[in-house]
Amino acid sequence: MSQFTADEILAMKILLARVIRGEDEKVAIDEQRKALNAAYIAAEKRRDSAATAFEAFGFNTNSKELWKEVKAAMGPVAWSEGFVLGGRMPVVTNPQEAQSEEADQSTKETDEAAAPAKQDIPTVREIVLAQLGAAGDAGVKAANIRKFIEETYSQTVHEKTVGMTLYRLSKDGLARRDGRTWFSVTPSAETENPGVDAPGSEEGVFS
Repeated sequence: MSQFTADEILAMKILLARVIRGEDEKVAIDEQRKALNAAYIAAEKRRDSAATAFEAFGFNTNSKELWKEVKAAMGPVAWSEGFVLGGRMPVVTNPQEAQSEEADQSTKETDEAAAPAKQDIPTVREIVLAQLGAAGDAGVKAANIRKFIEETYSQTVHEKTVGMTLYRLSKDGLARRDGRTWFSVTPSAETENPGVDAPGSEEGVFS
């Protein structure tokens, strides 16, 4: 006969069940991580292949100013349309302003130094990642991140932009949600991106 009472045995069964579930969850998460890493590598290859293809148009893809040069060559309208085709939602929605900017592009190229550039403004993705990291275990809501962007960078952000960015980050394994609160997920070393910088400031589109 067991030296333990029925209640003690019940408690041990519950603890054993938790151990088993924990082990199985670890295995499942490890498989998901492997699949995510494989998908990440494949996406990175597609991205780098497309970036290198700009050499066919005479661009130096090793240049630190690559995306600035591509945007100047395409014009702001085509540049923003390219981001829309890529699945990002632009912030700039004034076509008249964009057309005027495109018409004056040749003048701006010669007078570029006279006006303060916005190239140093981070992308919405970068801002969101930073805000998630700063929030830590407390987490942060999408509305608060949007308010931070608008107040800090004087940019009007579409109400769905931050939410869509957080959703993409969750798909990339970089964020998770509990209700309406979002938290940072630290990626493993295998998922760090060693590739070429992204094409500038258009998660939002800060042009």
